Amino acid sequence: MLREEFAIFEEAPALIDPVLPFVYLDSAATMQRPNQVIEREAEYYKTRNANPLRGLYKLSEQSTKVLNQTRVKVAEYIGADPDEVVFIKNTTEGINLIANGVRGVISEKDKILVSLDSHHSNILPFTERYSEQVVVTEDILGEFKRDKEAVKLVALTGLSNVSGEEQDKLIRELRESGYSGAILMDAAQLVAHRRIDVKKMDVDFLVFSGHKIGAPMGVGILYMRREWMEKIAPLNYGGEMVEGVEYQNGVI
Repeated sequence: MLREEFAIFEEAPALIDPVLPFVYLDSAATMQRPNQVIEREAEYYKTRNANPLRGLYKLSEQSTKVLNQTRVKVAEYIGADPDEVVFIKNTTEGINLIANGVRGVISEKDKILVSLDSHHSNILPFTERYSEQVVVTEDILGEFKRDKEAVKLVALTGLSNVSGEEQDKLIRELRESGYSGAILMDAAQLVAHRRIDVKKMDVDFLVFSGHKIGAPMGVGILYMRREWMEKIAPLNYGGEMVEGVEYQNGVI
């Protein structure tokens, strides 16, 4: 993308330092928003702003259409099916959703392996919930081979912002060594640097934040392999989750 496609390079210098040239070197933390993203979001609020999935009037239907189209585009971008795409706030929320949701399939004797190069948001959601069952290690493959029956979940960093190391080879080696459990990938840094195909990567969960690739703040993506949908307990409860709610004798 060209510098001219980002309004901030014209607008910010006057507010920050009108003398020195404005340079931004923190895209690993958050990418600046290109003009077309800002304009498209503004257009939505001007022409289609309504509560999606909740109304039978035209404006709500248009809002729902935009939501569904976006889900399809995200699915195509990461090689998933649309019903495997969950909209979240950010990477941290997505990992917490999984860490909380797998309680029903992680027994007290099971282990969770987390790669040592993981961000705190890929470590703490598991250590706080599962304590000593979590092994944070540099040698994921070796740790799995030492106790194959116990390992039920492996949490990896897709791309380290320190070493630049990717995990495709490790995932293949895990599968070839007989690991059939769940793999969670924190793709917060990876998504900005290469095209992702969750099927080819053979991961069960993949999470990233939209602001790392120029989307608005407060929007993230959780890919969840379809067979896990019924196994994962929701982190939050609310509308569009049940067919109906009944009240009987003081009990809902």
